[in-house]
Amino acid sequence: MPTPRRVTSLLLLAALQVPASDAAEYARPELLVEPAVLGSIEGDVVLLDARSAEDYAAGHLPGALHADAYAWRDAFGAGDDPAAWGERIGALGVGDATTVVVYDQALTGAATRVWWILKYWGAENARVLNGGVTAWREAGRDLTRTAPPRPTPAGFHAVAHPERHATADEVLRGVGAPGEVCLLDTRSDREVSEGKIPAAAHLEWSELVDRDTGKLLAAGELTARLAAAGFEADKPAVTYCRSGGRAAVAAFVLEVMGAERVSNYHGSWREWSALPDSPVELPKPAE
Repeated sequence: MPTPRRVTSLLLLAALQVPASDAAEYARPELLVEPAVLGSIEGDVVLLDARSAEDYAAGHLPGALHADAYAWRDAFGAGDDPAAWGERIGALGVGDATTVVVYDQALTGAATRVWWILKYWGAENARVLNGGVTAWREAGRDLTRTAPPRPTPAGFHAVAHPERHATADEVLRGVGAPGEVCLLDTRSDREVSEGKIPAAAHLEWSELVDRDTGKLLAAGELTARLAAAGFEADKPAVTYCRSGGRAAVAAFVLEVMGAERVSNYHGSWREWSALPDSPVELPKPAE
């Protein structure tokens, strides 16, 4: 009898093999929050703005706290320290059971990077606002320059989930065992033309988001684009870009689509290209 994890993989694989019009809904829609329902989420909710301090000060969603994605990136890259991350996350009023909704200007790597780090440290109720500030304003909602009251620190017990974070050694083992892992390169065509991790499929992160609305594409369109890129849903997935931000968009999308075995190579191409013995696949010369 197939295990639950195997059944989920088979369902996602099937979704990638059917016409786009037949895949009408996301497998995990709860990860994505629409602006219209943001205010109706019950229980303890914290809203985080992952943009720069300047953008936050110029106007943010009412009640939103600031969580600069680049500061989180640097802190995460500095090493795993559960106590420090428990304090950082708890200082935002986030407890173990808090629903956290993260947003950016649109659905981009800033919001999904903060989401991914929250999930890595065990914030099970982390979500992303679909379309971010762009969608919020399009829905006729206002921004504010008024900072919310300083939150009361909450007890957040940070517990690392290493299965969400691919290391260079793990990626190298995957390269050495072709067919066992699906690598997904989310960089631009220009970047990929200068080299990529061998056997990686390529789908630029921006191809997962509607360019006009800043929202995630419909499920059917996502399945079609992932399939066309060569994504293999029955295998563990590792996403990467240059430094883990754009890869976080793809990791988020894959989870929304129902994938369970997804990890983000946070070091990404910046780390891989600097390693002395890391293999690099160059484009084939034009005939």
